[in-house]
Order: sequence, then C-alpha cells, then structure tokens
Amino acid sequence: MQLYSSNIIETDDTEKAVETVLKYFEIKSILNNPDVKILETPKGKTKIPIEETKKLREWISIKPYQQKVKLIIVKDAQYLGADSQNTLLKTLEEPPTYAIIVLLTNSIKSLLDTVISRCKIIKFENTNIEKDEQPRILLKKIIDNNLAYSLDLIENITKDIEGKGEAVSIVNNLQLQLRELKNDIDPELFSKLQNVKADLETTNINVKIALYKLILDLKV
Repeated sequence: MQLYSSNIIETDDTEKAVETVLKYFEIKSILNNPDVKILETPKGKTKIPIEETKKLREWISIKPYQQKVKLIIVKDAQYLGADSQNTLLKTLEEPPTYAIIVLLTNSIKSLLDTVISRCKIIKFENTNIEKDEQPRILLKKIIDNNLAYSLDLIENITKDIEGKGEAVSIVNNLQLQLRELKNDIDPELFSKLQNVKADLETTNINVKIALYKLILDLKV
C-alpha cells in the first residue's frame, strides 16, 4: 500500500490511522514539529472552520524545515463543510512536490465528488503500510530494473488509478523521490517527470499511456 500526494483514508479508528501515517513517514513526534499539521474540529464546534483550511494553503506553500515531506492530516474530514472542501481543491489537485495530504473520514460519501476525484482512496482496515513499500523506493526500482519489469510495475500501479489526479500524484511522488536520490540520479530525469506531468495536466492523454511514456523516457 502506498500513500500519494493527496489521500483519503476511510476509517472508524482515527487515532490509529494518524499513528500509522506518522509511522509511515518515520515521524516520531508532532510536538513543535514545523512540518506536520493536524487539523481537527475545535471543541464545541460541529465543523472545521474555513479559516483553518485557508491557513493550510498558506502553510503548505512553505518548504519543509526538518522533514523530507510536509504533512497535513485532517482528522474527521466529514466535518469539513462544502466551502472548506472547496478551498482545498487546488491544493489537492496540484500539491507541492514535497507535500502529503491525508483526509481521514468515517464516510467518503461525506466529501464532495470534486475532492474524492483528486485523491487516492484507502480503506484503513485493509491497509498495512510497511516501510519497504514506501513510495520513495518506486523511482529506484524503475531505474535499477529492466524495461519489462518497470512496465509491469506501472501496470500494477495503474490498476487502481481513477482519473488523472492520481496519476499526477504518482509523478509528484516520483519528483519527491528524485530530490531524495539527487546524488545518485541523473538530474535530467526531473525534466522528464515535469514533461509527463504537464501532459497529464494540459492534454487529453490517456493515464496509462502517459505513465508508460514516462517509463520509456526514464529508461533512455
């Protein structure tokens, strides 16, 4: 199981889900951590205020200070009003390459279709996020293995993709990995990732074809 740039985790155990996400990114403490933001419903309120989601947009635009990623977790996202959800649409669709956004909810139906379409959907009860499955290894696998293996890898990944938003999230994650591996990887690969991302965002290219093209470009 992988986390992408924008995710919705459906769960009845919010605290366990938060713990699992933090463990996934090897974040041991959120106390005074400048790169982790957890948003939840204020005491005495029935909704997460739109002012808080607006602050998230500003906060996520600043690069991480001590972590490799900048992480937003929205607990009980079913309490996001339609106006609050709408303020997050642009961020969910085009998050910074270092950003990871996780919406936790006990009911996906409580979220707008426009929000759902921009996120990877994960059922927490079926989720077992192991370190050796973290998405940062994906780029290394593609680079280190032959073309046939890499195409099979993308084939497996694209089985669960619904829409271009998830494909863009994959490219965003690859860009993040590229930054981590910058001492070992040809810097021209970043431009190739940017080109595929631009195709996904500005043309009618088929998602699978775009990702296959990416593999071919990376193997050249």
